[in-house]
Amino acid sequence: MKANNLSICVPHGKQECRLCPYCVSRMTGMYCENIDLMRQNMPKVATLARATGVTSVMITGKTEPMDSIELWGELIHVFSDFPMEIQTNSRWWHNGSHGMEELRLLKKIGVNIVAMSADDRSGIDTVCRISAIAEKTGLVVRATLNVSDRLFSTPLVRTGDVGEIIELLSSGFVRQCTFRKLSYPSSAADTPEAEWIQNHNCESLFGQVMAAQKDYIEKQGGRLVRRLPDLGVSISDIGRMSIATSDYCIQEAPADDNIRSLIFANDGHVYTSWDSSGTLLI
Repeated sequence: MKANNLSICVPHGKQECRLCPYCVSRMTGMYCENIDLMRQNMPKVATLARATGVTSVMITGKTEPMDSIELWGELIHVFSDFPMEIQTNSRWWHNGSHGMEELRLLKKIGVNIVAMSADDRSGIDTVCRISAIAEKTGLVVRATLNVSDRLFSTPLVRTGDVGEIIELLSSGFVRQCTFRKLSYPSSAADTPEAEWIQNHNCESLFGQVMAAQKDYIEKQGGRLVRRLPDLGVSISDIGRMSIATSDYCIQEAPADDNIRSLIFANDGHVYTSWDSSGTLLI
């Protein structure tokens, strides 16, 4: 078995998160949290990650990870020699007091990339603000733009036109940008989150965004850097920023023995799918 990365679903304690109506974490259910078992299994998970060829670690959670950093910060030291990123929501960073102190803490833990999701103009502005601060610490900020009609609900740009969004991010010191298609696993088709995705033109808008992005990159003299077919990702380079598209945002059953992620859940076990307890490994 080969795995591309290790996703660590960090413990959240009693914290709750209701920031996004299309939340993937909610639609795939919650784990019964067991921090002691996570701590016990950490060395074994690190061994498994190396044995399966994992090249990077992603910190994520069933709630906003930054809300519970005091619970998980010390847990992940065994992964500090891996390239590491954290998935966080730009809405958490809207508070103007969030900035340098939190970024320095993430760097101390071992984080290299702060992947900040956004789905509207306010979120984009927040990503740019934090990216300008992160530039001083050596951290890289990736803007992960969740494509729905929210992204085009202001006079920011014409529907489906991404050029101005890219230029805003580039001027705000953002080094990486990913346009992400909102999707849901078949097991969650009847959830409120899946209904929201269906009702907000996510499928059709993502197609428009991909076409507009391709045209913009060609006009600006950009070039394709690489494709990662197993991850559904293509990456292009334009100026000082890389631009990617991701046509799905959740791992279901892999087609073969090569999997997208090992998932170290906050119940202390490792899975290969977010929506199936039957994929448990340890």
